[in-house]
Amino acid sequence: MKTLVTAADVRHREDFKDFVIDEADREYRPALRRLYFLWEQYAKSFFEDSMVPPYILLASPSLPQAFGDYSEVSGFGGHSQIRIRPTLLTGAHRAVREGERYAKGRLLFVADVLLHETIHQYHHEVTGHREDSYKGHGPAFRDVCNEIGEKLGLPPVRVAKARGPEKDLPSCAEWPHCVRPKGYYQGAYIPPAGKKGAEDFDAEISAKLAALREMLKGDRSGSIVTLIEAAQTFARFWPVGTETEALSFLTNADGKTKRKLAAFLRAAQEMSEDL
Repeated sequence: MKTLVTAADVRHREDFKDFVIDEADREYRPALRRLYFLWEQYAKSFFEDSMVPPYILLASPSLPQAFGDYSEVSGFGGHSQIRIRPTLLTGAHRAVREGERYAKGRLLFVADVLLHETIHQYHHEVTGHREDSYKGHGPAFRDVCNEIGEKLGLPPVRVAKARGPEKDLPSCAEWPHCVRPKGYYQGAYIPPAGKKGAEDFDAEISAKLAALREMLKGDRSGSIVTLIEAAQTFARFWPVGTETEALSFLTNADGKTKRKLAAFLRAAQEMSEDL
């Protein structure tokens, strides 16, 4: 259930933002000003200005491993609070590098933390999708990540639970950090050992296609490989259960043709996953 944002909520949150921008301690003010500016850009570009600025705090999230968090209710009873771990900006956190050289990259990283938490705010205040069984990172959260990601040129992600045709995609619980191109954070981010990034997933797809080409050297036309490539694209960009929607752009094809194509795409996807 979405939260009703009252007139008192709006006034207090706007007053809080104005205080932060104009009167906050000079050590905190530049970063908080930047975060509020970014939030307003996100609200306009991705959420149709459908929300009120939240309480943005430079404070440790409740979970020690979290970079940031979103709370429906703040510690003093207000609605919609976003906390950003301050050590990410200073460089003291183990996930980022210290020094002025990496300051811009750290800010880019923190900006992505804020964008992630803003999606939580959107579902709390606008759509009402809580997705408690996914700890907030279910289909509704994934879909918004992928909508924004498409605008940003980022590959798709799955829900937090790895299952079904999407299981090999990165998790939306770590979006957008998990799909940013290598070098985006200018060397400031230190990915945890063993974690896959966007380039790793692209490399896996390329390896599968190379294996298919080796298997199908006798196919001179290359048509089978082309169809498999189409299936891979289908698998990356269309979640399970939306084949009809994915094929709806084929306005000149009859229902039987669409069903055959959907069946082929699913079969080719399963075939490629077995390589």
